[in-house]
Amino acid sequence: MIPQEKIDELKAKHGDRIYVLENFDVAFRPPLRKEWRAIKLDNADPAKAPFVNEKLASLVVVYPDPAAFDALCDEFAALPDLVANAASAAAQNAASAAAKKA
Repeated sequence: MIPQEKIDELKAKHGDRIYVLENFDVAFRPPLRKEWRAIKLDNADPAKAPFVNEKLASLVVVYPDPAAFDALCDEFAALPDLVANAASAAAQNAASAAAKKA
C-alpha cells in the first residue's frame, strides 16, 4: 500500500487526479492532451501500435520510479496494459475496475 504521505506528495506535484492500481503499489495520473494525441498517432502506425500501452503506462506512472516500475513489468507482463486501460478510463473521467482515485 502506498503511504498517504506519498499520495499527498504526488498530488502536490501532479494534481488531485492520482489513481492507485488495485493489487499493485502503482500510482498514475491521467494522460495529458498532448500525450493522448501522441498515443492515438502511434496506435494508427502498425509498427508502433503493439507498444502503445507500454508507452502510455511509462508516461503516466508517477509511482514507483521508472526502474522499479520496469522491474514490476518484468514480473507482471500485463501490468502496462492494466495501467493503460485504467489511465484511458481516467482520461474519460470514467470508472475503472482496476484502479481507484487516491
